[in-house]
Amino acid sequence: MNDSDITTEGISKKLDRLTSFLAQDPDNLNLLADVADIALRARDYAISRSAIKHALDLQPDDPYFKLRLSTLAISENKIEESLAITESLLQQGHNDAAIKFNHVFALVSLERFEEAKGPLTELFLEDTDFPKLAHLLIRTHHYLGEMDEAIETAHKYLDTHPDDGEIMGMLSLLYFDNDDLEQAKTYADRALKIRSNNLDALLAGGGSALGFENIEESKLLLNKALDIEPTQGRAWVTLGLIDLIGADLTKAEEHLRQAVKYMPEHIGSWHVLAWAQLLQKDIQSAESSFLTALALDNNFGETHGGLAVIAALKGEWGKAAEFSKIAKRLDPESMSPLYAQILRLEHEGRTESAQQIIDKVLKTSTLPNGSTLFEFLGKHLKR
Repeated sequence: MNDSDITTEGISKKLDRLTSFLAQDPDNLNLLADVADIALRARDYAISRSAIKHALDLQPDDPYFKLRLSTLAISENKIEESLAITESLLQQGHNDAAIKFNHVFALVSLERFEEAKGPLTELFLEDTDFPKLAHLLIRTHHYLGEMDEAIETAHKYLDTHPDDGEIMGMLSLLYFDNDDLEQAKTYADRALKIRSNNLDALLAGGGSALGFENIEESKLLLNKALDIEPTQGRAWVTLGLIDLIGADLTKAEEHLRQAVKYMPEHIGSWHVLAWAQLLQKDIQSAESSFLTALALDNNFGETHGGLAVIAALKGEWGKAAEFSKIAKRLDPESMSPLYAQILRLEHEGRTESAQQIIDKVLKTSTLPNGSTLFEFLGKHLKR
């Protein structure tokens, strides 16, 4: 029987036995290492830290006990401490793969993805079999918007680990975010067969079901995701989008408020919330939502376009024109200025011209630039 087969009770008994040996021989480095490792497995972090500290008092420059301290710090969620240790070890020329893994784990945990990408890629290409290494690299590529690289990494990993449902779920979400709904559904279905509560697969499956207009299936999957993780903003915002499409504006706003509560920096959620409020003629709340999006990043055309609509509804035509101009400069495909244009034409009494734009939207189910309302709202969610 190896250590991986020991039960929780067995680990506790082994720790008691080792600590009794250590009491008889407190400066035994091998015993200190064993106590530190088994105590970490038992989640008795105080005993593990005490053993490591005593070992480093005896051997201050021992890289392996410093590595143990780094691992312990990660377990205690003391990520900055772990990173400081691995930075020091790497600067001293210690290039053990385990040190590099702890280092990149801390960088990803701190969302320092640009710094993590290079060493993560090196470790992955070295074919080191650290748990979660592929997950960390995929997450890093995903966060940096490197969708093709993330998808390639996931497929490469699945070539040798075909039953890894977690990676399969990540891949389904990658495909969904890359606008490939067919592949998103395919991998979401596969991942959910392996584990029915795979959160990434539920989100990708729910989103792709909505894209295929399977509304009830989408709701079922998204609500299951929220049963698992009630703070999952992606699920809330997609449910809000379903409500908008179904013209249930009150419920849409409720769901979208949950989305911005849990994803306060997601500009697209603020955009869609603003439109839900606008459709309810709550101009003040809509303006507040668009201004929140603007404060997060002022380089999105649809934010300025939304503010153009707000200004038009308030009769501030000069302001509306200025916001529309900025919106079109930032995003020539921006649709919000069209609404401001309709309002301006109606205000000027040119109702026939305004109606021509409205009719084109209603009769063709697309806006004049060829995009559907669904695509318009979906574009917001990419922000």
